Amino acid sequence: MRDMAQLLTAIVVLGTLALIVTRIRARQIHFRFGEWPLGQQIEAGLAVVFAVLAALAGAAGEFGFATWLALMAALLVAFAVLSWPKSP
Repeated sequence: MRDMAQLLTAIVVLGTLALIVTRIRARQIHFRFGEWPLGQQIEAGLAVVFAVLAALAGAAGEFGFATWLALMAALLVAFAVLSWPKSP
């Protein structure tokens, strides 16, 4: 289970870095799901789901997996909040 969490964390970190580099190079071209219709609401909902699953995993004693889920929830919330002020 620990190997899977480490692999998923590495994938998320590399994906986040790729997203940042793409945004810098493309200058205002966004490939984010949050910019689709209803995308921000779905992003926020996924963040809530990840946070609830992190709480359940923590209660079950799976602290490593709970930490990973909490990190994913925090990243989703951060990306959603950053894009909300730009919405029409």
